[in-house]
Amino acid sequence: PHERRPRRRRVVRDGKEHWETESYIERVRDFMYKVDLTPFVYPFGFITSVDAAGLSVPDLCQKFVNDTNLLKSLAMKKEVDFDFNGLHSMVYGYIRSLGWRRGLTVSFPKANASVRVYHENWLSAMWENCCCRILCHLTLVPCLLMRIYRGDCCCHEDHAEEDVRSYFRINYQAIQVFEGIRSQLWAPGFSGAAMAMELLRNVFW
Repeated sequence: PHERRPRRRRVVRDGKEHWETESYIERVRDFMYKVDLTPFVYPFGFITSVDAAGLSVPDLCQKFVNDTNLLKSLAMKKEVDFDFNGLHSMVYGYIRSLGWRRGLTVSFPKANASVRVYHENWLSAMWENCCCRILCHLTLVPCLLMRIYRGDCCCHEDHAEEDVRSYFRINYQAIQVFEGIRSQLWAPGFSGAAMAMELLRNVFW
């Protein structure tokens, strides 16, 4: 949620210095916890290609091996087939039913969501280094040259392949998964009086 808070700041006007009190909006985190859904995921998935040109996974791997570009890379992304929207609604509604009335965010991030391989050399070492990449973007020209060389623009062959997918699924309905994790869901107590006090504080601060 977001809270309105006061702060003091120094103001200089016409050569004179004084202090003023102003209010600002700050995002705060009251609580956060994780519930692992891994036990619900069917352990056997499959790997396939979504390449627009129809290249299979072995073809993409061979293309990566044969590529002489110093910035070549091959990435695989994980997808989980499940009704996450339905589960989101159930979890969100349940936490609200526990009495929590402030801001609430429910998300389903994936662990190990992607795997990426690249060719180790002096140029890729610069590109993969976080500090060097930020510096390249700040100076623009090196970043532009590297992206053109890698084929990020449509007029060149793309050397950064991201068309490999690993698909998994959850063989349960959203309500079944919700009932399985329901005992792990909680929210701190937040009474109506506390909410009224917070509203008054936001108004008069």
